[in-house]
Amino acid sequence: MEKPKLKIKSDMFNPVFLPILDRKERYLHLFGGRASGKSVFAAQWVVLKTFKTLKNGLIFRQVKDTLHDSVYAEILNIIDEWELKDYFHITKSPLRIRNKKTGSELIFRGFDDPNKLKSISNIGFAWGEELLELQRLSEFQDLDSSLREAKGEDPIQIVMTYNPLDKEHWLNKEFHQTKRDDTFLHLSTYRDNHFLNQEEFQKRLETLKATNPNKYNVYANGEWGQVQEGEVFKKEWFRYFKASDIPEGLPRHFYTDSAHGQENSDQTASICWSEYQNNMYVWSVMVSKRPFTEWIRQYKSWVKENNGSTLSIHRVENKASGFEIEDVLRTETDFNIRLDKLPGKDSKRMRAEASAPTVYGGRVYLLEGGFWVDGFLYEVCAFPDYKYDDQVDILSSMVRVSGSIGGEVIDLEDIEEPLTAGLMEREF
Repeated sequence: MEKPKLKIKSDMFNPVFLPILDRKERYLHLFGGRASGKSVFAAQWVVLKTFKTLKNGLIFRQVKDTLHDSVYAEILNIIDEWELKDYFHITKSPLRIRNKKTGSELIFRGFDDPNKLKSISNIGFAWGEELLELQRLSEFQDLDSSLREAKGEDPIQIVMTYNPLDKEHWLNKEFHQTKRDDTFLHLSTYRDNHFLNQEEFQKRLETLKATNPNKYNVYANGEWGQVQEGEVFKKEWFRYFKASDIPEGLPRHFYTDSAHGQENSDQTASICWSEYQNNMYVWSVMVSKRPFTEWIRQYKSWVKENNGSTLSIHRVENKASGFEIEDVLRTETDFNIRLDKLPGKDSKRMRAEASAPTVYGGRVYLLEGGFWVDGFLYEVCAFPDYKYDDQVDILSSMVRVSGSIGGEVIDLEDIEEPLTAGLMEREF
């Protein structure tokens, strides 16, 4: 198939990024402060690549559901701004963008579904967004080793975009602190973004400079920051369990902190756990940014995968989107739904601190080997310095409501009906 010729004026780009178009290294790191335009350029780079190769492009992030509102939307914006819609076939479910002229297709994957991430082929280029979300170097290495070009083919390039929030992260140790011939490091800040109202953005940053100098250095200057781990929770407080460590058949309960309906909403987070001998055993955590209807389908499937039953209690935070979730799930399922009213006017910080003694006491166990564990620990232990705190909410809520669920008073020998009764009969 013939590669079409495409002419894009240079003034469509921020000048600071133009030299990257000619770089040949495998790893192209676009890091730095907020609002520098690095993700916009990465989207431009990806669109251009689809015209230069017949191979596909891989777009990845830690959580697949965050791709729709971030990189997918950014790529569509570029296609629209450059008036290239006629060149592409675009689908929303599944997320796919295919160049009609070359056949080059953009494939979107998340590390939260490793099987699908590994089952890819014919990749010629890739973009990893918000790569600091990925906690394990080994996971990146597994993906990296699968992206191989055949003899005589153009080398594969991987663009990596992120804010340098944590100097202890493997990205810093593996790429920044080690001189590598296969790596290009490109620092940019809001001062490099010619499309930004820099004066207004700088005013907002000045407030941050007074309250959190560490974050200011990251977001304003693109310097590596230091996550103050352990301000509320510490990793060593959490314990681990295997399924064989607790009795089989314990009811599993669910709590959801919904962000649907909020402008620039956070992620919706859900937690699944069992109670045994005054301890909480966390089976799974789900973080999602899917639209409401898609999230409902995802939640029902997730409950099924985690052996939800008629004995399970599903709690949803008592707010607008929580009411909507309650209404839909009551209509479409036989789930035992309860709205949870947050205590008084307690802040997120106060609720987290109230649950910390329980975690410190070794009463919260995480499933050993769970793919979600590293991301969960990173977020809750970096609180309140990390930009996300949804998983902090579900942790503190799980601890708070556990005493009222009453899971321990159930005698497993008295349970006559199968734990999956009613649930498995439904089609998800």
